[in-house]
Amino acid sequence: MPLLSLVSPAAAAPKVIGLYGVPGSGKTFSMNERKHQLGETQFAFFEGSEVIASVTTGGLHAFKKLDEPEKAECRKRAIQKIKSTCSGTSKVGIVTGHLSFWDEERCDPPMKACTQDDLDTFTHILYLNTPLYMITKLRANDTERLRPSVLESRLRR
Repeated sequence: MPLLSLVSPAAAAPKVIGLYGVPGSGKTFSMNERKHQLGETQFAFFEGSEVIASVTTGGLHAFKKLDEPEKAECRKRAIQKIKSTCSGTSKVGIVTGHLSFWDEERCDPPMKACTQDDLDTFTHILYLNTPLYMITKLRANDTERLRPSVLESRLRR
C-alpha cells in the first residue's frame, strides 16, 4: 500500500491567510472585496478583532484593559478558534490582523500583536503596503470606525 494512501486529506493542516497592515490601511475593505469575488463556499473570512472579542469575556473593550499575558492568551484562543473552524469546514481562512499597532490616544511606540501561534497557523501572510498619504485619507473618510487623524511621520515609524 503506498504511503500517501495512509495520509487522510482531513488530517492536513488548514490553509489560513493572514492579511496584515497598519490600522486604516484597508485590510477589512480588501477582505470584503475577496469575500465578494471568491464567495464563502471554499473560503472563511474572519475579522481578527471580532474573533478576539468573541473569545474574551466582556468583548474587545474588556480585552483592551487586560495585561499583556492575558491578551496573549486571548489571541491564542482566537487563532485556535479560526484554525479549528477552517479544519472543520475544510475552507481556506482569510484573517485580518495586525503585525503591530499603536495606542491611538498616546504616542507610544508600536506594540507587537502577531504571536507565535499566528505564525504557526498562517500558511501565508500578506501585508498591505498602502501608501502613507492614502492611509491618512482612508482613515479620515472611514464611515464605519471612528479613527483619530494620524501624521504620516507616525505611520512611517
